[in-house]
Amino acid sequence: MNGFPAMLDFVEKVVEKLNLGVLVFAIGTRSSDSRELEKMFHNANSTISVSEFHDLSSIQYQLQFSLEAMDIDATPELPTVLVETAEKDIVFLLDGSNSTRNGFPAMLDFVEKVVEKLNVGESKDRVSVVQYSRDAEVHFYLKTYTTREDIILDTVRGLRHIGGRPLNTGAALQYLMDHIFTPSGGSRHLEGVPQVLILLSGGRSSDSVDAAASALKQLGVLVFAIGTRSSDSRELEKMFHNANSTISVSEFHDLSSIQHQLQFSLEAMDIDATPELPTVLVK
Repeated sequence: MNGFPAMLDFVEKVVEKLNLGVLVFAIGTRSSDSRELEKMFHNANSTISVSEFHDLSSIQYQLQFSLEAMDIDATPELPTVLVETAEKDIVFLLDGSNSTRNGFPAMLDFVEKVVEKLNVGESKDRVSVVQYSRDAEVHFYLKTYTTREDIILDTVRGLRHIGGRPLNTGAALQYLMDHIFTPSGGSRHLEGVPQVLILLSGGRSSDSVDAAASALKQLGVLVFAIGTRSSDSRELEKMFHNANSTISVSEFHDLSSIQHQLQFSLEAMDIDATPELPTVLVK
């Protein structure tokens, strides 16, 4: 115990020697020292932790996304860095059907936490939120708000669950194509700004998602389809930008467990951003 401060000092000095482009992923348990891990991790705000090592499977995708992000425009000379001037158009599509009523507050909390990490602005990140069940309902367009505070305080926290059935995910995706991912909806895809869709789905769609999912991919929209145990994994794979990396939680109250996973993926899009095409993850 008396020697622990000296141990921390030793770790810090060793880590200083790793500033040669070594990307460190420090994974600890509840018995680990979080301050010690933060000194080693490449992003101190994104340390990875599990209750015990038997829970490592719960953060497997988080680490996988980070490793895949390293493959983007990899060069042998220098480690890749984030570009602060990058911009994205991000649309949240929320399942508002009867089956998600209890989990809806957790969905809104997840949206709020994601938005808090974005650099929102007219010429920076833009955000839209759409809720759907049988029909889609726009809460605000990509061009509606220009600050995080307006999005979170004026809108997200006040959203009401619309309810209804059936769950028409295919029609909702098509609605986004027709009304949100368009210049009139505030989309900048014609200017080469990356387009992102974050779908939170709590069940199987009553209609086909195939045509709309294909159209979104052709447009270059990067889709993150997040489902629960009630969702159809094969259906989600048709929409996700990488069918091997679908994200799932047991229920929406567990969304916080995959927040860093999504955050890593969004940050990866800022790496070596180009005006021609949205950056995608490659293996």
